[in-house]
Amino acid sequence: MSNSNHSNEKEELIPSEGEIMIYTSSGLGEDFIETFVKKIGYKYQSVWEFGNDAYIIKVPNGEEDYLIQFLPEKYSEFIPSASRRYPLIDKRFAFTSSLEDKVSELDDYVEEQEFINKLEEIKKYIENFKD
Repeated sequence: MSNSNHSNEKEELIPSEGEIMIYTSSGLGEDFIETFVKKIGYKYQSVWEFGNDAYIIKVPNGEEDYLIQFLPEKYSEFIPSASRRYPLIDKRFAFTSSLEDKVSELDDYVEEQEFINKLEEIKKYIENFKD
């Protein structure tokens, strides 16, 4: 039996209600997207922090699947694609980003014991991640 803190039960991949992700043409910028989204009748929420030219918008509950098809068809010059938003994916991206930061800091620990201690810290961070 493993001593790992990981649970065998994984969190189900459930999309957010009332939110979708839009992926935009390169270089349009956040101000343009915010104004554009408002003009087509939706609420701009934020930049998606884990990708380029990706934004979160608020939409009416129940219209998410329709809009991820409709918006790229109608506004393909600005929105080449769209998808549902999954909070679990955001959580995994945040974990991976944090892990990358911790690993990149290893260069600062040149003494063997400091390096070993830092590796142990990273190992615990990974073991304690809950999906």
